This record gives sequence, C-alpha cells and structure tokens, in this order.
Amino acid sequence: TAAILVSLVGGFSVVGKLAGGSAADRIGPRRAFLAVMSLQVLGFLWLLWSRDAWMFVLFAIAFGLSYGGWMPLIPALAVEHFGARHLGTVFGALTLAAALGGMVGPALAGYVFDTTASYSAAFVAAAAASLLALGLAARALPSGFGLPARSSVSETTKSPDRSGAPMS
Repeated sequence: TAAILVSLVGGFSVVGKLAGGSAADRIGPRRAFLAVMSLQVLGFLWLLWSRDAWMFVLFAIAFGLSYGGWMPLIPALAVEHFGARHLGTVFGALTLAAALGGMVGPALAGYVFDTTASYSAAFVAAAAASLLALGLAARALPSGFGLPARSSVSETTKSPDRSGAPMS
C-alpha cells in the first residue's frame, strides 16, 4: 500500500542521512553528493517502468536513501564552496529551495495526473530536475567524480579552522 511505501521512504531517508554523512567522511562530500543525486535520477526513471509492488518498494528504498543522503552533505558542501562565514545564508537558501520543491512538486504531479491520467510526465520532470541538479553540481562543485577542482573560495583565504575568516 501507499502507506508502506511512504514509511519505507521515511525509514530509508534516516539510513540515507547516516550513510551520506559516512560517505562524505570516506570519499568527500562532493563525490557523495554526486552519487546520491545519481541514485535519485535512476530512481525517478525506474518509476517509468514500475508496475509491480516490488518495483515500487525498490523505488521507495532508492528514493529514501537519496533524499536522505543529500541532506548531511549540504552544510559540508556549502562550507567548501562558499566558506563557513556564509553557511547560514547558503544552507537557508538551499533548504528553502528544497522545501519549495517539496511543496510545489506533488501538486504539479497531481495536476499532471489529473490532466493526462498518468504520472509519467511528472516522473520524467522529476528525473530531469534531478539530472539538472546532478549536472550543475558536477560542473560547479570542486573535484566531483575526478573532475578538475573548481572552487570560489581560495584555499589561501580560508582560515585553518575553516571559519571562513581571512588568514592574516
């Protein structure tokens, strides 16, 4: 049932948060973010062909892991990319954007279903949005999946304590 699937998403979101933080410690937050966003793209595409209960269960697990997995990575990425001085602003803006997506996305998916009698276009749109986020992250984040390092915060301007305060 739908209640079981929502519970699986919630439960695996908890696992994703723990795994995302652990992955960030092992492989770095950039690579961990790209991995969880890749899983999210694959999950949405999987929904296009899902017809049996086990397929929806697999989606719920993948989506829960990916949805939960990116959350602990955002503060680390924000500090690496913008410096600790701007963490509050960057984290607030990113979580606001995520909340707006969580608010608008289901309503739009419902509208798509009401007008087309199918969620396929909504799943494609969710996969495309996730793929866009993945592509932007791969381009913008330094050292993602072996990409050349790019950072707007120079290592020479960051303080050793990662506070973002300039070094003297």
